[in-house]
Amino acid sequence: MARKFSPIVALALIFAVFYDPDTFEPESVRDKRVLITGSSSGVGEELAYQYCKLGASLVITAKHGVLIRNVASKCKQFGAKQVEYVVADLGRPEDRKNVVGAAKKHLGGGLDYLIFNDEPTDIRVWSGSAEDMTALHQQMDAGFFSYVDLTSKFMQMLSSSKGKIGVVSSISAKFGLSHHSLISSNQFALQGFFGSLRQELQLAQKGVSVTSCVVGYDSTDDVNSNAISDSLPNEVNLVQNSAVNATATAIIKAVTKGTHQLYYPRLVWFSFNVHKFIPGYVETFFSSNVHQSHRPAAKSAAAA
Repeated sequence: MARKFSPIVALALIFAVFYDPDTFEPESVRDKRVLITGSSSGVGEELAYQYCKLGASLVITAKHGVLIRNVASKCKQFGAKQVEYVVADLGRPEDRKNVVGAAKKHLGGGLDYLIFNDEPTDIRVWSGSAEDMTALHQQMDAGFFSYVDLTSKFMQMLSSSKGKIGVVSSISAKFGLSHHSLISSNQFALQGFFGSLRQELQLAQKGVSVTSCVVGYDSTDDVNSNAISDSLPNEVNLVQNSAVNATATAIIKAVTKGTHQLYYPRLVWFSFNVHKFIPGYVETFFSSNVHQSHRPAAKSAAAA
């Protein structure tokens, strides 16, 4: 005889998911040593500003030199205790070596927070061409293998400080979307690796936490619009137009508390779970949303 699912149990589960007491203490971040990748714009940029306002010492990286220099300059205006920037393409081993060297030099040989945030990414229709394969290799080198490499190189420092790792991704880390083959491939790999690493660190009692942050997109997210033709969609407003500063705040709180998984905003969690039951509908909704967001611009261009 099948068991009946008690409404009380259902309510308890919903409460457990949505009830998140705010136990974050800003002073706990003061004087911490933080490294953030992909800091030239969007959420990564806002993370840099908020960490410096909280009194942390920063090393920030991005492959766009002018943009990352501007972010570092603004951090100093916000009263950053210490901020250094490294212009680096993380897909290049020599650039990763420079990032490790800069962190050791400017952060006193230690590291408390390692935050991985994506750089701009191509959005394309997969055709299986040689160009697609090259783009996929580049994506995985810069957005996956580089994270694994840097984590490995910083692990001793993180273990010494009982540090924290934060990996920022999108809903594409949970299910595939049209035009997102490169992004989803990369982010699924991140979820798998860092999910396994979290458990291994717990079993080894290293004291290092790993937080996976699945966040919604907004209009200032890191998207390489120059690489998108007029026939392709912009990756904006896929879930909810969540303010960048609120997203960054949620990430900082979750990483500081050592939360295993952050979904922000709550609609991201809802979308992920509804997808388990009606995947076809959810995927169609998201794909249609992507195309709808691009059609007005295309029509305007045609009219002109």
